Amino acid sequence: MGNKDSYLKRSYDDQTDFDIPIKYEEAVEILTDSEFRRLETAWNNRRQMNEFEFCKEIFKNTKVPKNFQSLIYHKFCWDEEAITFETLVISIVILTKGDLAMKKKFLPEVNERFFNIFSNDSTMMDREVTLNHNLYEVLSGVTHFTEEEIGLLNSFFYDICTIQKNKMNFDKFKFISYDSNEDSHIDFKEFLCALSASCRGPPVERIKFILQMWDRDKDNNFNEETINNIYKELDIEEKNKTLKIKNGKVSLYDVICWANGIKEVENFLELIKQNSYICFGLPLQKNEEELLIIKGYKNSVKRKLNTEYYIISYKWWNKMINEMSKGTYEIEPISGGEYLIETNFPYEWMYIYEGRQMIGPILKENIVENVDYVAIDKALFLFLKKKYGIYDNEIKRYCNYDGIIDLYPPLVLIHCHKGYEKKPWFWSLYPKTLPIKVLKNDAQEGLEIDDPNAIRLWLMPEMILIDDEDISLEKFTNDRKFLKILLEIRNRDMSWPEEMIEFLNITNESSTLNNDGYFLSMPLVNRSVLSVEKKTSGIVGLANLGNSCYMNSVLQCLIRTDVITDYLIKRLDENVEDNSLTTAFGKFLCEVFARENNKFTPGELKRMITIKCPLFADQNQQDANEFLSCFLNTISEELANSNNEKGIVPDTTYLSDTPADLEWKKQLEREFSIITLKICGQLKSSLTCQSCFNVSETFEPFTFLQLPIPDNELLLLTIILVPQNGKTPIRMSWSLPGHVKLPYIKSLIKNKTGIIETSIFFAILDSNFKLKQNIFEKLNNENVEVKSLCSLKECNIIAFEIVPESTDSCPVFALNRNDHFNDIYIIKAIDGITSFFFGMPLVFQYKPLITKVSDFYKDVYNRLSQYYLKDGNKNSTHNRAIDASEDLKGRYPFEIVAVDNSFEWCAICDWTKFCRGCNLEDLGEFVSTDIRNIAIHWKPSSLYLNYQSVMDLMCTDDESVEKEKEEYRKPMTV
Repeated sequence: MGNKDSYLKRSYDDQTDFDIPIKYEEAVEILTDSEFRRLETAWNNRRQMNEFEFCKEIFKNTKVPKNFQSLIYHKFCWDEEAITFETLVISIVILTKGDLAMKKKFLPEVNERFFNIFSNDSTMMDREVTLNHNLYEVLSGVTHFTEEEIGLLNSFFYDICTIQKNKMNFDKFKFISYDSNEDSHIDFKEFLCALSASCRGPPVERIKFILQMWDRDKDNNFNEETINNIYKELDIEEKNKTLKIKNGKVSLYDVICWANGIKEVENFLELIKQNSYICFGLPLQKNEEELLIIKGYKNSVKRKLNTEYYIISYKWWNKMINEMSKGTYEIEPISGGEYLIETNFPYEWMYIYEGRQMIGPILKENIVENVDYVAIDKALFLFLKKKYGIYDNEIKRYCNYDGIIDLYPPLVLIHCHKGYEKKPWFWSLYPKTLPIKVLKNDAQEGLEIDDPNAIRLWLMPEMILIDDEDISLEKFTNDRKFLKILLEIRNRDMSWPEEMIEFLNITNESSTLNNDGYFLSMPLVNRSVLSVEKKTSGIVGLANLGNSCYMNSVLQCLIRTDVITDYLIKRLDENVEDNSLTTAFGKFLCEVFARENNKFTPGELKRMITIKCPLFADQNQQDANEFLSCFLNTISEELANSNNEKGIVPDTTYLSDTPADLEWKKQLEREFSIITLKICGQLKSSLTCQSCFNVSETFEPFTFLQLPIPDNELLLLTIILVPQNGKTPIRMSWSLPGHVKLPYIKSLIKNKTGIIETSIFFAILDSNFKLKQNIFEKLNNENVEVKSLCSLKECNIIAFEIVPESTDSCPVFALNRNDHFNDIYIIKAIDGITSFFFGMPLVFQYKPLITKVSDFYKDVYNRLSQYYLKDGNKNSTHNRAIDASEDLKGRYPFEIVAVDNSFEWCAICDWTKFCRGCNLEDLGEFVSTDIRNIAIHWKPSSLYLNYQSVMDLMCTDDESVEKEKEEYRKPMTV
């Protein structure tokens, strides 16, 4: 700090009123530039900070008492209503850089020990300082990359994992060489170490990397078959096939010695480096390497069917090569493509309609590769585009079956519906070898349509629906100069324009007006297909005529009601012709049963429904039950009137003189129809007087009897059982009523695992992998119900098996923890460290004052050994150097610290120390009685290099998990 401390002494001596001992400007002078910027960033452009924000931002879940938090806040406010940036800076300077007298004047409520923690704002203990190594520092020590390069590669790796929509097409054997711990995942550490070994290491290390692709069993030996595969896949010349096989195998050392200096091996290593630079963003050590790598990569790409290539100007490409050769690197964005583009179109309509560049514009005839243009694959194009930018439109082309780039793909004119007419919309080029679904996906993305089922493609003018999306345009381009495709987009009312056109055509063709202005139906089918005996199964699809889903669903149900359909079809056989809904429905049924397995547009029936049921004339959504009621009532009334006119009376001889039968007889006489006979029912209501107990009964006819569907009261409960023996946790599921209580759940677990109920302890693991111990006691109360467990959102329910080892043993809960030291903070001791938790929680047991700390460490280490790669000679270090800290020399890769229920703060020390947990080794030879929770604090090198993060949350799913999920998702049965 130099003489800056004099400000504090001078200000203190000069002040008569000690409310604000130094000015803001003086406090800023005392801070270094980096300290001031840190506070400024932490302040985050606020106008002020109220008490709630201050306590939440600074103290978070510390052990600082609420009254002391409030005291600190008001001290920081000085005379202001809330904390401002000026008062914050003054307070921080006094607290961290003032002398003891000033600090006591500022905070007389605390003791001197509290102020010692903030001396020069250095609050990390020696143990914490040794652990303050970040991921980049650790990885830089075991690879050939600098921390800056690792940062760039981490950004690239993050993009691969999160931003890119498509998964990376990783060669299987290359994946094996990257996946050093064989967990079927590539994390950033493995990605970085593999790049380092394959591209930055010495020749021996690089050869060792590629040999992993063939060493499948990881035993560092190769049999004769594997050696022959190496010869074949690397295309080794006959004269260099000199490996000697002894006892049926060759050692890794011998293969490395043989491969060193073999030209084909060197070429393969160079190919890996080229791919890593272009595809993975590998940093280069020398700029001179870039030219050779780009040229080598371009020449190595093989042209295969449907390989995507980009066409760029040879003039720009040549200029880029020249600039790289001279080492000037003054390279402009990609340009010059305008000299390749054809501006004189072959058809007049191309000037009229919009041209959309799905794969780029039309190219000039007779352009020559490596004279007018250069073709590069997608990876190289994206690399150049990202590095230098682009002025031109992107020109994409694809390879045909012969591996030749098709510069002049077919021209496609896309039509759309304007009203009910098909009008040209836009034109575009489209590769004839790509499946038609790619064209559909491009159109969907360009039109920003979320539902892929909202688009259909038709081949014009034949109007053939292209329902097989895997076929290519080549099937349709034989004798056509260009293709016409109708892009049909579903209407907002869920109808298809083409089906609505068919509906209108049917309506116009099948109906005429009589003198009274009513429509007269025309016969739609031949009478020969109307007999019941010739009925098919009636399985048809019904076109949506504009929000007509409610109508179609009702009609499909009625089609399956044989007693109704048979009656109406027989009625038509009697040559009944009238302008009724009944006749229209009968004709509809004839059409349906004559067109099995076909799509049908119910246009005539819809027209008649519009006349007879005006409520359903529009194209709005309607209630299916209301429509069915109106539809059946109308048909019933029409049939009843027809029966009355013909003098047909119901047969009621089977009815008795009971009140119910008498009422039903009246109903038949009022409205005698097939609907009344077969669908309607009678509802009996009884009313009993509570005084005289007289019973009054009423009978009402009904068409629909609405019954309440009971709610599904079953809840899906999923529990992760953590066995005490250290075996893999088991995930189990049950569908249970919400009122079921805890003892029953324990009995279910016992039935599956054999663990007795008294040995099962429930806990909750939240989304931050922390145990919510504030509800431990409530959670293990025998009166807890399933619904209270299932109400805990985004949490895992854990069932620990805790079998007491003896009568005096105590359980202790453990979480894996890693402390991250923040660059931005206000007070380092409080908000300068953030604790992160990971992995499955564990339970250990100890005997207070009997179990030795050393034995407890061994127990913890043995339980965690399945997640920790201990042997530095195994595959875990194949692609990197061994860090010095990995040689534990009898020590452990973690520290066990005593913590409170938050697992962040010490269970032993007073809150004024802001201790993150005392090491058990510092608390004595034996584990004390006060230990109830521990944090397993991993050392950075061990965590970043050897801890298998993919494994620590691995669970074995019991067969009940999938079964219960499927059962729970099933719809409720009536």
